[in-house]
Amino acid sequence: TLGAMDCQGPSPFTGDLQFPWYTGRGLWLPPATLAMYKGEWRVELPPGVTPHTEEERTLPNRDAAFAEGRLWSPLGQAYAAHLEDLLDQAIERAGEENIRLGGLIIEPVVMGAGGMVLVDPLFQRMLIRECRRRRIPVIYDEVFTGIWRLGRESTVELLHEAPDVACYAKLLTGGMLPLAATLSTPEVFDCFVGESKLEALLHGHSYTAHAVGCQVGVASLDLYKDPEQNPNWRPAEGPNGEVSSGALVEMWDQAQVERISHLACIERVFSLGTLFVCEVKDCAAGGYASTRTKGIVKEMRAKGAYIRPLGNVLYIMATPTTSPSKCAELLEMLESELSQLL
Repeated sequence: TLGAMDCQGPSPFTGDLQFPWYTGRGLWLPPATLAMYKGEWRVELPPGVTPHTEEERTLPNRDAAFAEGRLWSPLGQAYAAHLEDLLDQAIERAGEENIRLGGLIIEPVVMGAGGMVLVDPLFQRMLIRECRRRRIPVIYDEVFTGIWRLGRESTVELLHEAPDVACYAKLLTGGMLPLAATLSTPEVFDCFVGESKLEALLHGHSYTAHAVGCQVGVASLDLYKDPEQNPNWRPAEGPNGEVSSGALVEMWDQAQVERISHLACIERVFSLGTLFVCEVKDCAAGGYASTRTKGIVKEMRAKGAYIRPLGNVLYIMATPTTSPSKCAELLEMLESELSQLL
């Protein structure tokens, strides 16, 4: 746990009252983000990235952000140049301090506890490719985003970039029991194969490979792709006719999502897979310490909807089997509460 906490940037979770042993070890890269602002899908750029034209920052819809053709766009090249420069500087500094970059750790596509931020997938793809070029291992933290959370079994199917290591939990067992799993490429796995136990990887999850949890995990993974139990799942054929993992149907009505984005109290919104997110404006103090959404959470819970705030950010997490009609009902309840917020 100590090592994992040191792999994240300074945040409310690493403050003196929460984690007094924190010593950040890493290069923290502000990402390019994506959201709907007043009905318009727009990319917000990190410092140091300048688009060729302002039009590059707007997209016709959410799915356009995942289009393969963006890789060769001027914005993609701007990301690539920016990231190459940052890593050059970081490696130079690391060499002076006799340290090295050990790996890239990302929450792919959506940063969860960091504020429910939809990262521009093009930015992450360019970052992964730059790390690949430098032989820096790529690690996906899919504990939150994996196993159908974002509408696909893995975010690999959204980014089209495979990691060297990936971590899973949460929806792995449908929330019924604790279970975690780490996957790796053969190349990474073989680094820990040897004659002595001391050559093995001796660290692992607290809840790994226990029999009951594994059986629940098998049942959950089967259920998600069983059309009789999960009407939201749609199979998809691969290039050679084989059935791939498929995708979930659009669970959140996009007209409702856009309508909420136009409310006076709303800064940004997005929906993807089982997740809906909206950020409420807070002129006092935004961020994790904000209490701006406290009243809304209380009213929603009184109506039977258990939504969670991250400061002034509200999010609803459905299950992969929740019906679109139930999602529409939840958005209608939320819209009603938000419309009364001054």
